[in-house]
Amino acid sequence: FSRIRKGESSSIVGPRRIGKTSLLYQLIHPSNLTRYRLNPQEYLFILIDLQGKGEYTQEEMFKLFSTAAGGAKNEDGWFKSLRQRLQELKDNGQKVVFLFDEFDNMADNDRLSPGFYGNLRALNQGFLCCYVLASMKRIEDLIEEKSIKSSPFFNIFGGGVFLSKVLAKNEAENLIITPAEEMGVDLSVEPRRFILDYVGYHPFFIQILASYLFDERIKGEVNVDNVKREFMRDMLEYFWYDWRHRSEGQKGIIRRLVECRPEERGNILQSYPDEINDLKRGGYIIYEEGEYRLVPAFIEGGPDKEVRKEEPCPKTQKMPEEINALPINQQVTVTDSRGITNIQAGRDVHYYEAERPKDEERKIKKLGITSFPPYFAHPYPLQANFTGRTAERKELTEWFTRAPQPMLAC
Repeated sequence: FSRIRKGESSSIVGPRRIGKTSLLYQLIHPSNLTRYRLNPQEYLFILIDLQGKGEYTQEEMFKLFSTAAGGAKNEDGWFKSLRQRLQELKDNGQKVVFLFDEFDNMADNDRLSPGFYGNLRALNQGFLCCYVLASMKRIEDLIEEKSIKSSPFFNIFGGGVFLSKVLAKNEAENLIITPAEEMGVDLSVEPRRFILDYVGYHPFFIQILASYLFDERIKGEVNVDNVKREFMRDMLEYFWYDWRHRSEGQKGIIRRLVECRPEERGNILQSYPDEINDLKRGGYIIYEEGEYRLVPAFIEGGPDKEVRKEEPCPKTQKMPEEINALPINQQVTVTDSRGITNIQAGRDVHYYEAERPKDEERKIKKLGITSFPPYFAHPYPLQANFTGRTAERKELTEWFTRAPQPMLAC
């Protein structure tokens, strides 16, 4: 706030899901402006989400900025429109603060030249405006080895806020205890230990796992396996995203720590101090009471998932001829002895495995087949990195884990 008051630009740096966007919203809240001696009437905060805009041209970017500021189209282009709008605001005594969320996407856009950023610097100098950037990487790391590194725009960010990914142990415990007390839910030492043992001290994952635990506690007896399954079902993509964006060196260290004997860990940890510190900040490793430990949720969602992905795909196994002989539009639902739900729709269909709890095992429908390799039919091939649309995936998952009746698909 003090830098905004002086007209200076800042950056917010932190990993995914740590709260950068939430902090941006706190910056523009009128009560916070008043608290930190900024008159809300004198400032116009323009929050721009840059996610999905990594291929925008320079003209499209200036159109985005100008329209967000209330500018109108100018026949000389959108940069001219933006300049005119900022001049109007300056004449009215208003100071403009651009808040660029997901700035990583803009910095990675090769369509934006040093001249584009030079124009942004000119706006900072010629009008009463400044910038707040939110990104996963530091500015110097974002622009390293890129032509835009030469732009004077990046020289104006003299201060930054670095959001730590993990909390101290007492902070993590308070993040569990305080909301539970407010809700009237008693979380004893064991549930708290379960949460911190499973997800470590990452604030986002602590809150998500605690919410599932709260729901279980309100229902009655807590089933830890159900809590883990529900949590990982919804959070797996976040762990997987983080793992995929780790350096190969860090991935290699984690794999070695997972596979090595306990007495070998000390040598690995001492040999790579910088990488180990990054992994500690990332949540993969916790150091307490003189010992290091791996955080299970991060391992399950990262290297363990990678191993599962590399295993032979079930679709290479041959389906029973009774099933393959069916017309493509005829459906059959069966369940094998391991509690796997299978949907099959005839020959030349792509399959994907999906598990179901054994206690909900179904009666075999049609054909009387007792057991064969598990498959789940899709009407199109699945890409290796396919995640699916969120709503459809959630609906299917709900059916696999909860529904008492079989699903019929046409």
